[in-house]
Amino acid sequence: MSLSSERQHVVAAGSEGGGSGAPGRFILDPGTPQEQRLPSSAADIRLRKGQVFRVCTPGGGGYGSAGL
Repeated sequence: MSLSSERQHVVAAGSEGGGSGAPGRFILDPGTPQEQRLPSSAADIRLRKGQVFRVCTPGGGGYGSAGL
């Protein structure tokens, strides 16, 4: 497979007091001793039968204060 993504190193900023967003991630075999974070851009990654590939999409920044 090939990977290409943004917002894995620099998160989206919030505005008007809102918090920052969450970064995205590509994780191979999450939760196992073989867990490996993959780069945001890569080519020719081969997966073996039974491997798990997790895509965590980045979150947007918040707007406004959470306080009431």
